[in-house]
Amino acid sequence: MIQTGPTQPTATGLRPSDASPTSSTPSPTVSTFRSFRPPPCFRWPRSPRGRCRPTGLSCPMARDGSETRARLIAEAERQFAEVGIWQAATGDIVEAAGQRNSSALTYHFGSRQGILDAVLAEHGNPIDAHRGDLLEAVDKDPDVRSLVDALVRPMTAVLRTDRGRRYVRIVAQLADRFPTWRRPPEGVDHTHLGRTLGLLANQASGDTEATREARLVAMIQLMTASLAARAGELEHGEPTLDAEHYERHLVDVLVGVLTASAT
Repeated sequence: MIQTGPTQPTATGLRPSDASPTSSTPSPTVSTFRSFRPPPCFRWPRSPRGRCRPTGLSCPMARDGSETRARLIAEAERQFAEVGIWQAATGDIVEAAGQRNSSALTYHFGSRQGILDAVLAEHGNPIDAHRGDLLEAVDKDPDVRSLVDALVRPMTAVLRTDRGRRYVRIVAQLADRFPTWRRPPEGVDHTHLGRTLGLLANQASGDTEATREARLVAMIQLMTASLAARAGELEHGEPTLDAEHYERHLVDVLVGVLTASAT
């Protein structure tokens, strides 16, 4: 009798004996397949013939979620600053961030507004913490100059870095939202900013609340526009004042806006 080697598996992955209708014990392959429990992010991609098949691949978006978010935020920040918040294409942001999944931005942030809020929180929260430290050092009843100084210094500090300069250029594009400063963007902690602006609104020159509020908003708009212009000067290497003189000059100008006599 001629001896033959082990029966070879068929194209299905089962030996003929495994597939025999008389076999009462399921093969290890079948048992493994039946006991398979996919993870939450598992997807069943379709084969060329339209049948689903398990791949065993984990979900890269879930595995590297933090890294993906960081890349998207950094790229959105760059394009919002250089191209414009509303002009930058979300698809370009996703592609430049190295994401093959075109829905990555929507998955992590929901919308353009969502990733804008994330960019503002990325920078705004540390800035507000810095402002809180400065406020602790001033008198319990601070004057306008002390408050403006606490408002300005954390913002001029971020001009030292590329990302900080991008941030102030983004903020300057939101000038039309400044009248709603009491309602911060989602995820942005403006505890100390709100306190500072509230105190300044009470001390601003003007015989009506509406006038004082208008002074305050004009001051915020002037500050952010000046910071954005300063960022451009630093990037082109042509600042008109050194950092210390620029900071003092900006404080002087903003104090003047708030305290100038009404006509």
